[in-house]
Amino acid sequence: MLYGILTYMLQNQVFSLEAHFHFNDCDPAGIFYFGNVPNLCHRTYENWLTSLKKDWGFWFNNSEWIIPIKNCQVDYQNPMKAGEPYLIQMVVGQMSQSSFTTQYRAVYPKTQTPYFKAEIVHVFVDKKSFQKTTIPMSIRSLFEPYLKAGTHENR
Repeated sequence: MLYGILTYMLQNQVFSLEAHFHFNDCDPAGIFYFGNVPNLCHRTYENWLTSLKKDWGFWFNNSEWIIPIKNCQVDYQNPMKAGEPYLIQMVVGQMSQSSFTTQYRAVYPKTQTPYFKAEIVHVFVDKKSFQKTTIPMSIRSLFEPYLKAGTHENR
C-alpha cells in the first residue's frame, strides 16, 4: 500500500514555461500564428527534458535511440496576443512500453484563461534499425513524476 501512496505523490508534477510572443510570431492582426503552436510545445518539451537531465546531447544526439513525434493535435480555445505573458504547462498524459504522450495547455497567468490544449505522441526508436524500442527504465523513472494523475501507464 505504501508503494501506491508514494507513486501517487510522485505523479502529477507539472512543468511550466513562461512565454512572451513577439510580432514575428504573430499574424498581421497581432494574434499568435496557429502554426507556431507545435513549435512552442516542442520548445517547452526541450526545456523539460533538459531540466530532467542537463545534457542536451543525451536527449537529441543519443547514440542508441531517437524520440520522433508520431502525432500532434491542437485544440485552439482563445486568441493569444503579442506582448502578453503566457504560461505553458506540460504533463505526461500516458506512457506505454515504447511511447509517451505529452499534454500541453497555455493559460494567461493572472486569470487562468485557457488559450490552447495540445497533445504530442513521441515514440522511442532504435537509432540504427529505426524500429520501436522500449523506453529505458532510467528515462521512465525521470518521466514518471510528470505522469498525469489518474492515468496508469501501460507497460
